[in-house]
Amino acid sequence: MYKIFRSSAIALALLLTTALIAQAGGWAVITLDELPAQITAGQALSIGFTVRQHGQTLRSDLEPIVRFDRADTKESFQVTAQRQGAEGHYLAQIKFPSAGQWNWRVDIEEFGMITQPMPMLTVQSAQAGTDAAKIQLPFLSKILEFIAALRRAVAGQGSATAMPVGLAVAKAAPVDQVAWGKALFSAKGCAMCHAHSAVEAHPVWIGAEPPNLSQKTYGAEYLRLWLHDPQAVKPQTKMPKVQLNDREIEALIAFLQAAR
Repeated sequence: MYKIFRSSAIALALLLTTALIAQAGGWAVITLDELPAQITAGQALSIGFTVRQHGQTLRSDLEPIVRFDRADTKESFQVTAQRQGAEGHYLAQIKFPSAGQWNWRVDIEEFGMITQPMPMLTVQSAQAGTDAAKIQLPFLSKILEFIAALRRAVAGQGSATAMPVGLAVAKAAPVDQVAWGKALFSAKGCAMCHAHSAVEAHPVWIGAEPPNLSQKTYGAEYLRLWLHDPQAVKPQTKMPKVQLNDREIEALIAFLQAAR
């Protein structure tokens, strides 16, 4: 009987301690400025993000630690982000030591070690970056060729139906909106307050179930208005405006509206 009572008392104490930490400022939401792209090993990279205590209050008195672990080796490193820019904004100066797939997260020890996982990053080798730069030159020439043909057509100096040979090359590669939206769901901090079946669960809500966005509950137009400015739609909402651009909003909508 004593052992049962003692175990129950310990469990209750842990629960109360966790709740007190949350109420005292024990969690935060991190919103990445933008997802890094075309990362090359050995080259400097800046990663910016904003920290909001309880998802709302901007905090500028923290020392966030950005930790990186290469997926296929034991290679790892960490960087302490520095305050820079607007209220609550931090900047981490990164240089990846090698190419490969890197998992990463942002830790905030001041809140009892709050961890926010971020989407995996693909780092290319320096040689691959050089090869990509060489490919861009003929690519650019095809774009210029296409523009020149359009100008000739408008000026009546060429056939309006004439199509440059390199047009197919000049077209931008399509972006997987759903995949990008899924990455943004973590990078922008959505996954810290909302659950979704397609994203690894790590909401920080305590004492209540986090809102689950796995079902297509809202229409695209409503989501567009909401993601642009939540408080304009619902003034009493606790969700802040996180300065999403139109492309990011459309990608998030594609992810939230995708068939499961």
